[in-house]
Amino acid sequence: MGQLSRQERRERALDQIFGANRNEYMGNIWGWKFSLFGFVFILFAAIFAYVGTKRGLITWEQDPKDNQLLFGKPNKDTKKDTAR
Repeated sequence: MGQLSRQERRERALDQIFGANRNEYMGNIWGWKFSLFGFVFILFAAIFAYVGTKRGLITWEQDPKDNQLLFGKPNKDTKKDTAR
């Protein structure tokens, strides 16, 4: 076996990994029904968000009270970090 060029070595390695017909189009592995379902789901979610926003059911501004519900109010008895 003589010296192979870098391109030939690369092609042989890719053939071993992916097969000799790796350049052929294999098609959509999920199928057209799954792709259509995904599109319809995204479209439905976008319409739902749009209608909810227009009717005032969804607000995109963040309420400062929400942070207090998540993290609680600061405790006055807590000592400050003095490690600085």
